[in-house]
Amino acid sequence: MTKIESESTLIFSAQKGDKKSVSLLVNKYSSRIYAVAFRLMQNEEDAEDVLQETFIIMLNKLDTFEGKSSLYTWLYRVATNVALGKLRKKKNINDSMSFDKIEFENISSLELADWPDHLEEKFDTEEFHKCLQRAMDELPDHYRAVFILRDLEGHSTRNTSKILEISEANVKVRLMRARLYLRDQLVYHLKCVNRGDYGG
Repeated sequence: MTKIESESTLIFSAQKGDKKSVSLLVNKYSSRIYAVAFRLMQNEEDAEDVLQETFIIMLNKLDTFEGKSSLYTWLYRVATNVALGKLRKKKNINDSMSFDKIEFENISSLELADWPDHLEEKFDTEEFHKCLQRAMDELPDHYRAVFILRDLEGHSTRNTSKILEISEANVKVRLMRARLYLRDQLVYHLKCVNRGDYGG
């Protein structure tokens, strides 16, 4: 039995109410879902709430899962939406924020290389990560979600667009905005990075 067949069998059994299959699916994805929840929520209690709500939704909605994407992608989408909903509620902000209204012309010329590959490896890990976390605290939630999924979780642009249910062009714009903001925070405000590290 292949990996795909094995998961398909588990999903089919879980959809039929098999508790063991449900438990196996939860165990399989819990750590990864918790990781992205923690990065978005930035504390253990809220991340655990997101994890719990994500799997409650899975239990209630699994019969609607049609396999058009992987279950992993589907769960990531659910967890991200739950987390962003909680963040919006905390901050009492409107879902349709003005800075979403970005002009998309000439998007192919937008430079995404302003965030150097593996920048973290150039600095003391703990110190740099503290600086990065402080900078990320100020990012709008939906920019933070794209940055986490693309640069920290390593998802492709296509997969990120599926998880967040936005266009690939929107992923690229939000990632560019997030990287530029974080770069400016790290270089000019937090003084964690030398301008030369960005070719500046």
